[in-house]
Amino acid sequence: MRRSLPLLGCVVLLAVSGMPIAAQQRHTLGLNLRVIGSTEVGITWSLSPSLVLRPSIEANWDKFRSRTGSNFITTTSVALNLDLLLPLRTEQRVTPYWGIGASLGRFWSDAGDATTWAARTIAGVRFAVVDRVDLFGELHIEYTHDSPLGNQRLAIGTSPIGIIVYLK
Repeated sequence: MRRSLPLLGCVVLLAVSGMPIAAQQRHTLGLNLRVIGSTEVGITWSLSPSLVLRPSIEANWDKFRSRTGSNFITTTSVALNLDLLLPLRTEQRVTPYWGIGASLGRFWSDAGDATTWAARTIAGVRFAVVDRVDLFGELHIEYTHDSPLGNQRLAIGTSPIGIIVYLK
């Protein structure tokens, strides 16, 4: 995790340095939030009408009873996500899009620790609710790999409904 902190710092610095320029255009920079299933906070940044960058961070903490019911198990995870989205139409109330994304994260539990990475393809729809507020939902195909555990997973799934609040 210590090695990824400088990378995180560079991503944040790049995003913050470009915010004043992006915020001058209409609906190009927004904060997005998803809270069902996992808590994810990020930035939706329209670099052009046909290209959207969405860096985000997600975190989870769970405490649950073991299968035997005799003790509690605690898990914590943190992941950095970066999605590149390509809208199929622009300046419409309903905007379908597709894209690709990647994640790098860390998982801690009573059973052990792991580093995880994932790659995904995304198909989604963004719906303008009111000026400066959009809702979005997505379907994705994602490959996930955990190290050193060696767990691998390929899954088709949906992402929770998200909200974007544009800054300007």
